[in-house]
Amino acid sequence: MRARRLLAFALAGAALLLTATAARAAALAPFEARYRLSLGGLTVGEARLVLRPADGGRYLYEMASRPRGLLALFRRDTLTERSLWERGPDGTPRPLRYERIQTGSRERRARLVFTWSPDGSGRVRNEVAGRPWAMAVPPGTLDRLLVQIALRRDLAAGRKPLEYPIADGGKLKRYRFAVLGRETVTTSAGRFEAVKIQRLRRKGKPPLYFWLAPELDYLLVAGTRPGGEGGTVRMELAEIRPASGVSRQASAASRQAGADMR
Repeated sequence: MRARRLLAFALAGAALLLTATAARAAALAPFEARYRLSLGGLTVGEARLVLRPADGGRYLYEMASRPRGLLALFRRDTLTERSLWERGPDGTPRPLRYERIQTGSRERRARLVFTWSPDGSGRVRNEVAGRPWAMAVPPGTLDRLLVQIALRRDLAAGRKPLEYPIADGGKLKRYRFAVLGRETVTTSAGRFEAVKIQRLRRKGKPPLYFWLAPELDYLLVAGTRPGGEGGTVRMELAEIRPASGVSRQASAASRQAGADMR
């Protein structure tokens, strides 16, 4: 498989698999988690997930992935997603700004701005030059990244169905998940009793599976997706650090990112 295709699977794997990630949304404690991405047993990338407070009672959620191992010798592509959000009147997460930046062989950028009415309905617009769009969205609409927080919150509360409207690409999409049972998962960060879930997709789309650990407040500890030509992209938790382990430099960078998204 060519290096470009390997990287595409690694970055797509991070973005899709992290759709099931869960932070400590109840307490909203700042944290940083690191994941290893592998294909056929070989390390092809790493992903980093961070939750930090921002000004005005808001929060910044960020995911970044990049190639590692031999793949890094051929490609320098990176993918970063950021969501600036707040709690809605009922306590549910509500997006304010969303940004997606892909660099390297293919440069792509998206920047969404959400505004909300007192009745809970909203409007979202894409601010990227050359590809503008805007649309009305119903209450509870999320961005591609913030669905992670909503999913964790609902799993912890035992809510069903696990369905979420997502504003993406000028369309209102719906992400659906199903709980399949419980399994024991071994990762670089340890051994966990986890809830196995599946993202339900259109017919013909490859299945996505995730394992989330209740003891870590339903943090994603592993995930898999088909990687093409018989391979499977696996994502597993390598390390998680609480607030006390977050560096001052990283906190400063997070505050600046939040300021840039205003």
